[in-house]
Amino acid sequence: MSKKFYISDLHIDHTNVLAFDNRPFKDVEEMNNELIRRWNDVVSDGDLVYILGDMFWCAPKKAMPIMEQLNGQKILVKGNHDRFLHNSKAKSALAGIKDYDDICVTLEDGTQRRVILSHYFIPMYIGHR
Repeated sequence: MSKKFYISDLHIDHTNVLAFDNRPFKDVEEMNNELIRRWNDVVSDGDLVYILGDMFWCAPKKAMPIMEQLNGQKILVKGNHDRFLHNSKAKSALAGIKDYDDICVTLEDGTQRRVILSHYFIPMYIGHR
């Protein structure tokens, strides 16, 4: 199984993020559709994707149909705006939900690197030195 890492806050369905992040879309619907398209252009069904928080800015009822359109197995490293997780159906649509993760990845040249996955800035972590 290949692994792809998404390292940004998606903020799907978040109207204010259009201005906050200067996103080039006329409205939230256009942004949502483009995020889905871009995601599926690079993520295959067999890929494992880590989302580093703030995936949705909407209720589970609206989030679930969007989640179902996104390819891959999704592991969410929780952010401060992941309210859609207050729903058991939303939780079951994810391959995993974590507060933090510490993984090892193999780069294209064969070297291995430790990667700390968190939505939040972590200046020190176990073994950081």
